[in-house]
Amino acid sequence: MSLMNNPLLEQIQIFSEPREFLLPMRYSPLEGVDVSSLDFMGRQTILFSGKDPFAPLSSSIKIASTLYAMMRASYESRNPLEITNRRSLINMQAGSEVTVPVNSSFGICSVYVIKGVTGVGKTATLSRFRSLFPESIVHPKNEAAGWAQQIQIPILTVAMPDEGSRGGFIQAVLGAVDQITGQHYSTSYLKTYRTVDRMAIQLPKLLHSYYVGLLIVEELQSRNLEESSQAKVMQLLLLSIMNAGIPLVLVGNPLGFGWIDKFAQDRRRLNHHTPAFLHPMEIQDRNYDSQWGQFFESVYQHYVLVGKPEGDKTKLSYILRSLSGGLPDLAMSLWKSAQKMVLYKDVSEQSVNEDTLKAAYTDEGFNAMRPIADGFSHRNPLQFSGCNDIPTEYYAKKWGKTKGPHDLGIHEDNSSIQIMERGCPLGQAKRVYTEKSKLKRSKTLENNKRAKREHLEKTLTEDDVRLKGTGNIHLSGFRKSVGKGSK
Repeated sequence: MSLMNNPLLEQIQIFSEPREFLLPMRYSPLEGVDVSSLDFMGRQTILFSGKDPFAPLSSSIKIASTLYAMMRASYESRNPLEITNRRSLINMQAGSEVTVPVNSSFGICSVYVIKGVTGVGKTATLSRFRSLFPESIVHPKNEAAGWAQQIQIPILTVAMPDEGSRGGFIQAVLGAVDQITGQHYSTSYLKTYRTVDRMAIQLPKLLHSYYVGLLIVEELQSRNLEESSQAKVMQLLLLSIMNAGIPLVLVGNPLGFGWIDKFAQDRRRLNHHTPAFLHPMEIQDRNYDSQWGQFFESVYQHYVLVGKPEGDKTKLSYILRSLSGGLPDLAMSLWKSAQKMVLYKDVSEQSVNEDTLKAAYTDEGFNAMRPIADGFSHRNPLQFSGCNDIPTEYYAKKWGKTKGPHDLGIHEDNSSIQIMERGCPLGQAKRVYTEKSKLKRSKTLENNKRAKREHLEKTLTEDDVRLKGTGNIHLSGFRKSVGKGSK
């Protein structure tokens, strides 16, 4: 059946090849803006607007292609012109069960996992993908489809609540539907169904009634989907939505998906589509050179100062990549911060160059993110200490930095600020220890010595001179001094 014989696909843009996503997903906030005519506040407003350029990379295009295929396949399976599909929808709305029958062609049980640490571009990619489709489609009367009037929601996006509760999640979904449709489900559902269990049963029915093409759930983390007291029932709710035939997209931190591996059935269902695992474009990984080049070009063009950035473009790209750890969000943040410093005359330079980028990197405002950037730039998992949402063990193994149980060097603290000297290769970066890091380093070295002594005492035999030697020497000296005193 052709796409034009399906009202759900009539107003959905057609993409035939992955490369067709490149142009419409590309974005620049400065497009059509005469930067030279902007005053101080005009330039500042752009830098503070939160609107950043987007360059679709190969990972972004693959995600967009997968999401589009999921939505298209789901709409084809729910074509309202098919009488069996209309009957399935009516039965689902009337019954207490919302799972798609095994022999039914109505809806497809599909899920896609997109994971990665903070700052790799998950949200930006999804935002650009959503921009390709209308927020809602209002269909007029269609007797063949059984509609007097129908509102269709191609993509519905919600964030997982911080506490990971079913009630909070259901309210987030209902609120998102209310915002698009102008209805009041977030209040009416509470009055009508009263309990979270009843609302959970009705939720997939509501999503089907608006023909939601994709339900994107963002901000999945270990603390709200694994450690939460409601983690198990929340996981079951997500699975029930998928089983009801609503295409589900789960987006979040890599540590928020450990529950999938606990049951073979969940592994099979939630890995039907190969998960997208986004990583920083590390400077030590040459495989990312091409993608970083594309990304940096969009960053370089996002410039609101007079003239152009100063210095060799290739070197600026190298500097920014090393200082940001290859994280797109941190790179963009440093680039904008350097421009703000020039505007406020916090630096003597009149344009962005190597020195202003380093100044933005060493600025107090970057303190919290600097260890993360350094960790990826120098492949040092110890820098992630205290960041419970970074899979430290995964990256340590990936980088070959895992240590044996008796290798006490794992405790060494390498906290420091590393600043690139002009023209200095990354491996020869100047290391400047802060007073805080010096104190931590001193304490760490002392702890390591103590741990080494304890380890030595446990492993040496009783007659080993290294175990008793010093003790005997001190005891002998004590006896001699006592002997002299008794004479």
